[in-house]
Amino acid sequence: MDLTIHNALHDRTLKPVNIGINDGKIKQVTADVISPGDTSIDAGGAMISPAFIEPHFHLENSVMPEYPNHSGTLGEAIKIAEGIKDKLTPEDIMRRSNIALREALLNGVLWMRDHTDVDEVAKLSLLEAVVAVRDRYQDVIDIQIVAFPQFGLADNPESVDLVWQAMEEGKIADVIILDDGGLSAAPIRDFEEDNIVKRLVSSYQSASVQTSIIDGKMVMEDRQLLTMDESEILSDGRTALADLWARKRAAETN
Repeated sequence: MDLTIHNALHDRTLKPVNIGINDGKIKQVTADVISPGDTSIDAGGAMISPAFIEPHFHLENSVMPEYPNHSGTLGEAIKIAEGIKDKLTPEDIMRRSNIALREALLNGVLWMRDHTDVDEVAKLSLLEAVVAVRDRYQDVIDIQIVAFPQFGLADNPESVDLVWQAMEEGKIADVIILDDGGLSAAPIRDFEEDNIVKRLVSSYQSASVQTSIIDGKMVMEDRQLLTMDESEILSDGRTALADLWARKRAAETN
């Protein structure tokens, strides 16, 4: 084995476990003693688990001590970001991202979804800078980038064009395909003719998503997952839930 981990605690069973890894993939998970690999780690009874996921981040706005948020509120944070987005350079974003990603890695995060502003102020400059960050760190952390129209689409036609540009070949933003929505997409509130698009967009639900394409790879087609076994995921979820309840009852009994 390229790498072995010994004397770890399984995060589900809470029992001792040894793990063998080869060619970057887990090949062996066992309670039995295994031979040390080319590199071996003694976990010393520490818990081992899958890496963490950061589902919502803004690398371009991270680590900004020179722009203090005095109120500590989301509203002030958004105002600060709006005020500086046209001043941020690729070098500045790389510097901030270096710090933020180092902290993410130190805290066990290996997957991150970044929501990068795309609008009439920033154009595609922030997106292009974050793509450079993603490329630099692609060997150590997976960064998925969402082209995020912070100011909305219905009232900002230029943002619509920019989002389409972000999804062109060579960009990194991902794509979803919606059905016609049926009754679920019918606006149920009054609207004027000039904001019908806003009403339609806000009326769509997650069930309207038929196909998902990530990094140019189709991962769901006609609501069928293509890269994972949905029944296996549901089964694992039920098993994990039953185990969680059993542990909770045991803790209450003790």
